[in-house]
Amino acid sequence: MIVKALRSIQRDLTLAGWMIFRTSIAGSVLVPQIVRTMLYRLSGLDIRSFNVREGQVFENDHVHIGDQTYVSRNCSFEGNGAIVIGSQCQVSAETMFITSNHKRLADGSIDHNTTALGITVGDGVWIGARSVILPGTIIEDNCIIAAGSVVRGRCLADSTYGGVPVRLLSSPLRLVDSSNG
Repeated sequence: MIVKALRSIQRDLTLAGWMIFRTSIAGSVLVPQIVRTMLYRLSGLDIRSFNVREGQVFENDHVHIGDQTYVSRNCSFEGNGAIVIGSQCQVSAETMFITSNHKRLADGSIDHNTTALGITVGDGVWIGARSVILPGTIIEDNCIIAAGSVVRGRCLADSTYGGVPVRLLSSPLRLVDSSNG
């Protein structure tokens, strides 16, 4: 029991140390973006873009941000599930990526043991300000997510989604080949 408690304390202190480093030091407005990216990489994050603004909250060690992706101020990356954001994306201010999930038990109560479900964001995606991306979400290439949306599930490529909960707002027209009779 004591060994378990000590491991838990050690894990919490390690997380707190990385959070202080990532948030207070690397995430400072005084740190140039190129230096910020290097500090995030040093802390174990897979950040390939030099366009990550200040104020990020990384409570997750499994974050990948692709080349030429812009992440605006004060976004949150939570949980233990992988958060993979592709290249050439636009992530607007205060967007939250949440990977922690709680299951409902047979008796209707909530299991307090968290499980992690990853989030995947394709290339060329634009996510509007204050959107919430929930566990297990897949946003395919070139999607637009309207500001303030709550997203769970799959958003199909080249489409626009918005709302709480998110719903399809528009999708590309599919041209029919008239030469096929």
